[in-house]
Amino acid sequence: MSGEEVDIMERHHKITHRGPAEDFFARMLRRRPWSQFSPTAEPPRSALILRLVLATSGMAVCGVFAGLAVIIGQPLLAIAMAALTAVATFDIAVILRHRATR
Repeated sequence: MSGEEVDIMERHHKITHRGPAEDFFARMLRRRPWSQFSPTAEPPRSALILRLVLATSGMAVCGVFAGLAVIIGQPLLAIAMAALTAVATFDIAVILRHRATR
């Protein structure tokens, strides 16, 4: 083997084998990733309520802006805001359906 081939093999070994410390942390994160970030080490709960609140507020804000855009005579803005309102409404329906199946 030439010196260049050995150097390439050593670099490959260093890239693929990161050492025992990283293996320990990788195992810990694979087992319970939330335990590294949660002070109580409990598994995370579903964020459906937060998603529902955000979708509802987005629907309300976009609906108000769509109405304002109609009043001031901006049809493209009104259409864009109405489309975002429809997306938020659909998202709310998906969230509620998902919560009903739980």
